[in-house]
Amino acid sequence: MTQVKAVTANAKALIPFLIFIAIFLGVGIFQNDFYALPAPIAVIAGILVAFLMFKQSMKEKIAILLEGCGNDKILTMCLIYLLAGAFAATTKAMGSVDAIVHLGLDVISGHYIYVGVFVIAAFLSISTGTSVGAIVALAPLVIGFADTGNFSLGILCGALLGGSMFGDNLSVISDTTIAATQSLNVKMSDKFKANIKIAVPAAIISMA
Repeated sequence: MTQVKAVTANAKALIPFLIFIAIFLGVGIFQNDFYALPAPIAVIAGILVAFLMFKQSMKEKIAILLEGCGNDKILTMCLIYLLAGAFAATTKAMGSVDAIVHLGLDVISGHYIYVGVFVIAAFLSISTGTSVGAIVALAPLVIGFADTGNFSLGILCGALLGGSMFGDNLSVISDTTIAATQSLNVKMSDKFKANIKIAVPAAIISMA
């Protein structure tokens, strides 16, 4: 029979993580830009704090760090991130993003522009796995619609943000989706089925 070694919880183990969160959020709030400081830099600060806190030899600390970095779930997430990022960058370089936007605007009537912006943003976000990318691509067009004076900028922005978040929530190449499913050992299909039951009714109510 395999014996399971009991592990005693220690709140001190969260200190490096809290340091990472504090630095990342602090710089983001101060600079008003959460991309100003790359997350890996803040992670390094947390790792250094962990190294200072615990009393093992440097060799043991590095061995533990490398063992954690070599975890199969971590490596799987990194591989999926790379492939998803390559796919998103390739589609953007090919002009697919602009093509989707202009095709949607040609098909959708001006009477349904709010719903149209929501649908286009959702489709773009699902396809690329990033809500921010969809917002950046569509924001100039949304502002252009509002400048005509016939459409409300507030509602257009709401449709853009809502559609982008809706698409990101259901995208199988979203970084948050990949991290959630891999870390919790959940199938991507199960996560999608659970999300669609919540997201689709909310989207229908919003468009109605």
